[in-house]
Amino acid sequence: MNNLYKINSFDYFEINADDRKTIVIFTVDKNGDLTNFGYNEESNPELAKDYLKQIRNTILYNKKKRKFLIPAKFKGEPIDFKISMSVDLRYGGMN
Repeated sequence: MNNLYKINSFDYFEINADDRKTIVIFTVDKNGDLTNFGYNEESNPELAKDYLKQIRNTILYNKKKRKFLIPAKFKGEPIDFKISMSVDLRYGGMN
């Protein structure tokens, strides 16, 4: 599990000129909370941490508004549900 609280500001466009594919992984547990944040080995770590931080912050914001995640169900019972999301980001000029 990666620590989302240790994300520094990062200028992706200055440091990288390549295209990057990042896969972030997290679980919506049976209580509707996010757990088990991570990313695959080929992912850009800084980019993956930033995506995961944004997902976490969006969920926390919605909780303050009393909007909660509804956990997945199997045979009517809430279950943990692992989500893997692929994000492609293209770097390059503004031409």
